[in-house]
Amino acid sequence: MSIDRYLITDEDITWEKNTGTVSVPWWYLTIAGSPIELSPTEDRIAVVCRNQDRNRPDVLIFNSDTFSASDHISICAGDLVLVADGTSNDLSSVLPYSDKVEDIANDNNIDLRFLWNYERKLSRIEFSPNGRFLYLNVTTHPF
Repeated sequence: MSIDRYLITDEDITWEKNTGTVSVPWWYLTIAGSPIELSPTEDRIAVVCRNQDRNRPDVLIFNSDTFSASDHISICAGDLVLVADGTSNDLSSVLPYSDKVEDIANDNNIDLRFLWNYERKLSRIEFSPNGRFLYLNVTTHPF
């Protein structure tokens, strides 16, 4: 997987640079289901690398200044940690402990089973307005 950068001017569109190849699992729906997002500060580019396997890179974040395969971060969505928040007096106390998404999804004692196959449900990504956070949106299905 790699990204090309093009320079767009009033006169022309020209190819500028390629990141080089990042070795990631490939699936025939990877391109159709892999959105790309530029941070508001324009220093990072996030790409969803949709695949069918657990514990594989699901999101790649590139440094847009160096624009190089050697300067990226790989994120496995199932390995992200959900942090317990809230108190027993509010509705945010659904998650009683902090753990990896994959482990929480397999806990039959809490009502978060929709997180099962979280990696396969990534549909959109978006940086926060200040570029500090990356939001992963999932399409949830009962299966």
